[in-house]
Amino acid sequence: MRLAVLVSLVATASAFSGDVRRLKPEEAGLVHNDVFAKLAEKYSENLPRSKTDMMMDISQILEGFCDEADTSCRNLAYEATLKQFSADVSEFKDVEYPGHFHSGLKDSFNEIGEAMRQIDHDNLDDITDTIEEITAQMRDMEDVDAAQRTVALSAASIALESTKLWHNVFVGDESHHLRKLQGISDIMDFTDAQVFGPLEFIWKVAGADAAAAMNNGINILEAIGTNTADAIFAFGPVLVISLIYFAVPASAAAFATFGLAGLAIAIPGIQESDILPLP
Repeated sequence: MRLAVLVSLVATASAFSGDVRRLKPEEAGLVHNDVFAKLAEKYSENLPRSKTDMMMDISQILEGFCDEADTSCRNLAYEATLKQFSADVSEFKDVEYPGHFHSGLKDSFNEIGEAMRQIDHDNLDDITDTIEEITAQMRDMEDVDAAQRTVALSAASIALESTKLWHNVFVGDESHHLRKLQGISDIMDFTDAQVFGPLEFIWKVAGADAAAAMNNGINILEAIGTNTADAIFAFGPVLVISLIYFAVPASAAAFATFGLAGLAIAIPGIQESDILPLP
């Protein structure tokens, strides 16, 4: 990732098109899921042949948020995707908080991660209710830097909506097109006898993008500072969409890693060879 491109992008609100510039942190997760809805629609007919194909598809969807002539914004779509697919899968424990980051936001975000770890076949509503309660606490905290709050709320929103998305993909909607990517649409019918306890592969995939959003949001704030004129733009919608640019490919990369392999472990009789490989 070229830091100069990222800083320039965050500091220039005109980099993104139309309604994107009015995004609120709490809407980050909805945009995240919209990207995956577009990806699922694309894969309803033509599946990717490799991870490289998936990377290109995600990048093309993300660059759709940019003004057509803005090359810096369009470059970020590809660079962020390449970065997340090339890195280790993000986890909550890997988020690096600077010493001056608000301790309440940090603790609350980690609580969200712990809640997501408990996701199982039947408790989606309980988990999402918990995430929403913690998010409300983050929103109401006093003496919090506005940019830090924007990063935390955006990451929390992505955690919430990503949890809904991937639970639906894996155990909810039997007709979801992302199941075709797994190549196992006929063996996705979970039963209580087949799966016990938390579904690790769901929280790993859902948590990867939330952690990536938080980590890269912190990196942005550290790069530009929170007390400069640039920060006025940074804690607005431009920062929100920038986090989405890192979160989406992080989740997709985790899906290709933990989601596919995890199913072979979680469901008796399924072999990894039954799952569409993404070399």
